[in-house]
Amino acid sequence: MSNTPHALPPRRIDGLAAAIGLPLAFVSMAFLWLLVSAVLMVGLMVGEAAAIGVPFDENNPMPTAFAAGAGTFIQLGGWAAAAVLLGLASGATLREVLAARWAPLPFLAIALVSGLFVGLFPGLIADFLRATLPAWMQLDSLGQISNGLTEGPMYSRIAMLSAVVIAAPLFEEIVFRGFLWDALSRAFPMPVVLVATSAMFAAFHMDPVQASAVLFTGLFLGWLRYTSDSLVPCIIVHAANNGLATVVAFTVTVEADEATPVWVGLLGLVVTLAFTAVAFALRVPANPGGDALIEES
Repeated sequence: MSNTPHALPPRRIDGLAAAIGLPLAFVSMAFLWLLVSAVLMVGLMVGEAAAIGVPFDENNPMPTAFAAGAGTFIQLGGWAAAAVLLGLASGATLREVLAARWAPLPFLAIALVSGLFVGLFPGLIADFLRATLPAWMQLDSLGQISNGLTEGPMYSRIAMLSAVVIAAPLFEEIVFRGFLWDALSRAFPMPVVLVATSAMFAAFHMDPVQASAVLFTGLFLGWLRYTSDSLVPCIIVHAANNGLATVVAFTVTVEADEATPVWVGLLGLVVTLAFTAVAFALRVPANPGGDALIEES
């Protein structure tokens, strides 16, 4: 019989130390990685400029969709990795940090269908803000993403498409409805966790128009996280919403001053609220150990 002592599991950090300390630590790591990813993105632009024979200088910085798309994978992927590592270092299991549990089939169906409607009302909000507060349009990140999807060489558009449909839904959900949700829930009740993670999700987008619009989406994603006790429906909704937006960008010609019809936005609101009620009726009790996607040893 071996006398070698077994390694003790890390002590779990709970309370305000987790709910405040972990997000602050993540912000610090995220800022450092943002600087690194910015340098890598410039390197991608310089490399692409050299490959296609276009001069790269301060008068022609050539911000391409390829560099933006690949840079999004690098940036968001690094943030997701930092979130997971912090969660594990705090004593949580990988299953807790990622909310990696299978959701019941009805929730998967809700996620897939609601993902096609949840972005309609935020679109109406964004159009209203553009019309009433034109100064907020200085960043216009939504317009830049749309241009990246529809203009430039095919490899650039594929890179941007992959970033929008794959990287953003997966990595953002790991950070906001996974790591941050778990950290805040160690000290605060669910309503606080829902509102806080949704507000941080909105603020993360930085563009004031997009941030104001996606707050609604973030609240619905958080509600699904709570009612399904799983991150899977959140990823599906996020991917379906972004996927629909890319399909519209590719197939529908929209004039710059053309707004979302009011009836379309209100339809999205009604359908989303209906799915909110259905999700509550089907609510799954929290069960960290059951039906896991990731088995802990």
